[in-house]
Amino acid sequence: MEDEEFAPTPCIDATPTPCVDTTPTNATQTSNAQTTRSTFTPLVGIEFYKTYARFCGFVERLATEKKDKDGHVYLKYIYCNKQGFKEDGESKAKIDKRHVGGYENVGASLVDFKNFSRDVKAYIQDVDADMFVNNFKEKATSSGGGFFFDYCVDENRHLTRVFWADAISRKNYSLFGDMVSFDTTFDTNKYCMVLAPFTGVDHHGKCVTFGMGLLAKEDIESFVWLFECFLKAMGNCQPTCLITDQDAAMKQAIEKVFSKTIHRLCMWHIMKKVPVKVGPDMCRTTKFLEKLNAVVWDRDLEPDEFDKGWNSVMREFGLEDDGWFTDMFNIRHMWIPSYFRNLFMGGILRSTQISESENNFFTLFTNANLLLVELWFRIESAMDAQRHAQNKLNSDSKNSMPRLLLLFL
Repeated sequence: MEDEEFAPTPCIDATPTPCVDTTPTNATQTSNAQTTRSTFTPLVGIEFYKTYARFCGFVERLATEKKDKDGHVYLKYIYCNKQGFKEDGESKAKIDKRHVGGYENVGASLVDFKNFSRDVKAYIQDVDADMFVNNFKEKATSSGGGFFFDYCVDENRHLTRVFWADAISRKNYSLFGDMVSFDTTFDTNKYCMVLAPFTGVDHHGKCVTFGMGLLAKEDIESFVWLFECFLKAMGNCQPTCLITDQDAAMKQAIEKVFSKTIHRLCMWHIMKKVPVKVGPDMCRTTKFLEKLNAVVWDRDLEPDEFDKGWNSVMREFGLEDDGWFTDMFNIRHMWIPSYFRNLFMGGILRSTQISESENNFFTLFTNANLLLVELWFRIESAMDAQRHAQNKLNSDSKNSMPRLLLLFL
């Protein structure tokens, strides 16, 4: 494709946030260290891990906590003090200080670091899209055909659509591409382009990314273009099943492009809407969610048993005439596994963990203030983290023996 010039884009100050391992980095393993699996009250638990940290030779720090609907803390993270690092000018100055031997040798102040970051972004803003696409061109050339990409610009030379997949992603698709999950994620860059990853499940039951897209519009034409690029990158090999949300434009595009693929809806996307549809009072004061989940997530129910269970819950809570629940029941063949048990799903349709983790995976590395070049570097970090985890699991499965667990009744 010929080189294109893109319209200038404004600059946004955004600092990358890399993925880090939460394992204590300076903990000393001793024969006296004992692993204890217990349940504590919050204060007792925190004191226990503080004592354990001092015993092993590292300093702990408190981190994220999660609260229930009543404001009570039910989850608290405690990290080694070396876990992660702050992404601000002061931390960068400290890094340079360690490199040159002291603050007096850094040669720049905190303000200087901030000004440098600002100036770099000011330089990038006029050539952001050019640098983004040129990076793909260089990768395609250096990879000898392993890296695939395509893009579109509008009449004003603005970048509107991008798709890319490297050699590892394409190889993973050839191994695990029977089932593909496709979803769009917002607030990943300053141009309001939606990030659209194609995802599957590997032999460890973990998410693996097959390709990535960026779209300025979520219309039928854009989705058709993206799906055609995906198939072209994968040698026109269509997946057996494609899992998406309920987007109408996406549904029509799938019908046009994936002629041999079975389209199904993600249970997690549908079920997370339920609390919004019935309101917080019913969720908090009744057992509606508990009873509905018992019917929806029961993989052993036959279709007629599901129908009876669903209708029973609807009658009990006066929702027989609710429009949204009626619509979901009418399309139950699209998202309830009882109606397509013979179809391989890789566990992603009914697993909240897989769907939610992939939905949140890239948002950990992105935000709504990123330039395209910054977004690329962060996605590369995310992909490296994902592949490192897969490689570690591969190594563990090859070089270790599984533990035999006996259950005594």
